[in-house]
Amino acid sequence: MNLSVASSVFVNYSLQDTISLVAQAGYDGIDFWGGRPHVYRHDHSQPDLEGLRRLLKTYNLTAVSLMPAFYRYPHSLSLPNEVVRQDSLDYMRQCADNAAILGAKILLVVPL
Repeated sequence: MNLSVASSVFVNYSLQDTISLVAQAGYDGIDFWGGRPHVYRHDHSQPDLEGLRRLLKTYNLTAVSLMPAFYRYPHSLSLPNEVVRQDSLDYMRQCADNAAILGAKILLVVPL
């Protein structure tokens, strides 16, 4: 059976520590949270994210998905304000890029 856990459960831990704890708990994968302090927008460079992908491999974990942070965040795909909507679309593109670098094949979209 394949089981994964959302990294948001470990909001008070660094990603490196989260990955280690997820592996120690016996999970097969991790669903990355796109909020701070985990994988928010430009908080991590491409080399940083590539390093996390390598760390996943050392623990034999799969990056299952990345879920962008929408709850209490200033993003909305449905707001009529064009500036906010465009910023939200840019945010989703950046999240998709981060998901690809991490090796996650799924981007969870919350159409708020």
